[in-house]
Amino acid sequence: DGAKGGGLGSCKPVYYQCGKTIEFGRYKATESGTVQPIEWIIIDRDGDKALVLSSKIIEIRPFNSLYENTSWDQSEIRQWLAGDFYDEAFTEEEKSRVLRSKLINGKADGVHGVMNDVIFAPTEDYVFLLSGAEVKQYLVGERIICAQATEYVKGKNVPSVIAGNYRWWGRSMGINATTACVIDYNWINGYGEFVNSAGVGIRPAMWINLGAR
Repeated sequence: DGAKGGGLGSCKPVYYQCGKTIEFGRYKATESGTVQPIEWIIIDRDGDKALVLSSKIIEIRPFNSLYENTSWDQSEIRQWLAGDFYDEAFTEEEKSRVLRSKLINGKADGVHGVMNDVIFAPTEDYVFLLSGAEVKQYLVGERIICAQATEYVKGKNVPSVIAGNYRWWGRSMGINATTACVIDYNWINGYGEFVNSAGVGIRPAMWINLGAR
């Protein structure tokens, strides 16, 4: 299990190892919507930069509100992460630590989320969803692929899958352009769910500047 390291300003470099958790930003967490610090798992390191994934599902939203062909670059979930979530969750100082990431966007084929040669428009994003390939690279074989939800999400009466774990979106396209990849408990459902499906959670990811000294 990851060990907590506290906020970035108070962490020592040892806490920045992969598998550790940090607190960064704030979002609705209780059933009544009270905001609390967001806990993130460090899943990759590159010098003073870290790729982090929210420890819990923090929100429930469709990939896109309409049932239509929707890739990540066109999706409403991307707009929400870049707009309302980004502005609500982070202070200006915290935003200065979030790095713009160049993302390769493709299709997750079959039940194991294997990338094929269908590549969509690359994007540059501060906050994003992991692709099927990234879930496979960073999380498969690790218990952190399973995701509990905050009390705020549980209060929306969305059924969990197994042992209190919930499903969450990836950014890769599913079996066709009206579906998106979903992580079901501990496996990558590359066939996906319809983009307007309700009851699928969000685990944001981002590269941040740790400012380790």
